[in-house]
Amino acid sequence: MITIHPKKLKGNWFDGYALDQHVISSIPIGENEYGHMQFDNERSEVGEIVYKLKYKSNPENLDPLLDRISHFLKQGWKILREVDCIIPIPPSNTKRSIQPVLLIAEGLSDRLKLPYYQDGLVKTKSTPQIKNIDEKVKREDILENLFNLNTNKIKGKNILVIDDVYQSGSTLESAIKTLKRDGKVSNVYVLTMTYTKNVL
Repeated sequence: MITIHPKKLKGNWFDGYALDQHVISSIPIGENEYGHMQFDNERSEVGEIVYKLKYKSNPENLDPLLDRISHFLKQGWKILREVDCIIPIPPSNTKRSIQPVLLIAEGLSDRLKLPYYQDGLVKTKSTPQIKNIDEKVKREDILENLFNLNTNKIKGKNILVIDDVYQSGSTLESAIKTLKRDGKVSNVYVLTMTYTKNVL
């Protein structure tokens, strides 16, 4: 079974976890032809699976990951009795041939027999990747009213929100603000596959 080291995540949700750190170690190996520093990254098991899904379009270890997540939800976190449905965070790059968050959310829905609303949340505008925005004010402006609720089926429900990588938590907080405001959801649980090293 895939090894995980769950970390509790704090935010405007009821409860949340990341399964493991994304990158365990990162060693500079020199600049590329454009003058950008390159790194030799060692990732956690989950981090490597997410990386291959996201950047290599390689789903070969998706089933073992889904098995591990299911086990964590049933035996570790033990929230399944509280959860009514699953919603993924909409991907920032819609051009990828494989969308890790959507695959994971759909796979969990099938395994756990929970309703899954792929378009439960929709983006209201196209945005750059938030991880590349350093200025807090600019990031907040981009995230303001970023999501719309796309279904009435989740109103008053307990929601499990799925994302791939937790960095600042700002995108998740914006999404959950919408779920609470427009969906009047009862409780929101957050599960991300990994977290970045700057998360305390």
